[in-house]
Amino acid sequence: MTDFSSIPFLVVDSSEEQLKFFQNTLKSIGYDHCTLCHSPDQAMLELKNKEMMGIISAWEMKPINGTVFMQRLYRDPKLRFMPLLIYSLTMNDDDIRFIKSLGFNHVVPFPIDRPKAAQAITELIRDTEQRHPIDRAMSAALITLSEGKPEEALETLKPALVKGEHYNAARCIYGRILLSQSQLDKAEKEISGVLEADPNYSEAIQYLAKIRSRQGRHQEAVDLLSKITEVEPMNVQILVSLGMTFLNADRTEEAKHTLKQAEAIDKNNKDVRAAKGQVAFHEGDFDAAYSFLRGAPISEDMVRHLNNVAVGLVNRENFSGALKAYQTALKLVGDHIYRRSIEYNLGLLYKKDKKPLEAYQTFCRCLERFPEFKKVQL
Repeated sequence: MTDFSSIPFLVVDSSEEQLKFFQNTLKSIGYDHCTLCHSPDQAMLELKNKEMMGIISAWEMKPINGTVFMQRLYRDPKLRFMPLLIYSLTMNDDDIRFIKSLGFNHVVPFPIDRPKAAQAITELIRDTEQRHPIDRAMSAALITLSEGKPEEALETLKPALVKGEHYNAARCIYGRILLSQSQLDKAEKEISGVLEADPNYSEAIQYLAKIRSRQGRHQEAVDLLSKITEVEPMNVQILVSLGMTFLNADRTEEAKHTLKQAEAIDKNNKDVRAAKGQVAFHEGDFDAAYSFLRGAPISEDMVRHLNNVAVGLVNRENFSGALKAYQTALKLVGDHIYRRSIEYNLGLLYKKDKKPLEAYQTFCRCLERFPEFKKVQL
């Protein structure tokens, strides 16, 4: 069994008194290593730089509250399965339900005495020891998938694809891998299986909506996501997905309105900023798009949208606009593996624009970077 005793806990609270309370509680059960943070932003910096045993966090914080902090953890594949104990004076049943839907199940009321706090932390540690190999496999799979390596992600995920309390989360990740490979039927079957087991699993609904949107069934996707927003109005990721679904359906104003709602909840959310960049790209404002998207995580969905916009311009024979679109997209993705599809399509643009030398040079550069890319070989 892994020895966690030397790995520090992270405690997050704006109250110095409560930080000291949990620091002393941890010491009373043998955990002398502790990092104290006064804000979620400070906590996120610590989590990027250090390995942590787990997080003990207040719900009531500033400048962002627990709703936003927990979602930021959930969206980061390195932090999504981080053990988390939440304590609160004011959380209501809807708040607790939403947080548990993200997989964070350890919630305690505050104030709490030291013996009960110690018991809650001990239960968190026990669950962590039991789940560590499974959580590590799911986290590693998500990281590998974000690097554009779905086959490796699936191999990494396999230890988690066994029956247990984590099974729906693992199957949902498997559905995402299949979706990234454009295996829509298989992805739908996997996600539907998750929803048969848990009809209210919001992330599975989100990915079913993505499948519907990819199938051109945009209104069905909108309906699926809209129902979640009624139950989880503070779910930023669902609002971003709904905004992008509107954009894919060419309903730009509705996309902008929905993204404003998401931004009002978390103004510094990277996914919201990336979505706003894709709206600008969709409207042909490539400079604004670059400003929004520069430094954003490179995702398959984003690259797919950039490619689709540029291909649409090519099909309308707006070659100069398409060229600027591809050039902007290439600057954004850098050397990421998703660059290959953009560079390949740029070569096709030159070919259609009767510029065979530029097309040949572009295909050669793509093949040099990605020698296993079969489309270029052909």
